Amino acid sequence: MLRPNKNEPLESCLLFVSAHLLSRLQRRKVLCFVDLRADLLKIKGTDELFVPALNLLYSLGLVEYRLPLDAFEYVGHASRL
Repeated sequence: MLRPNKNEPLESCLLFVSAHLLSRLQRRKVLCFVDLRADLLKIKGTDELFVPALNLLYSLGLVEYRLPLDAFEYVGHASRL
């Protein structure tokens, strides 16, 4: 589900998962794929929205994937300039 509604728990919302991942990346700046996924598993118990959430953040220009590190880096609004 993309946005929350009264019949579904908030944790099953794509926007909730994206916001959680974004807050983790804003604090640490760079997090490897495995650590980011493990953090979501610890909080939510499942990672079914992990890839869609990363796709949303990437599409918005908020994160970049660094292949040599196998990590995501928070870039904020810099990629939109």
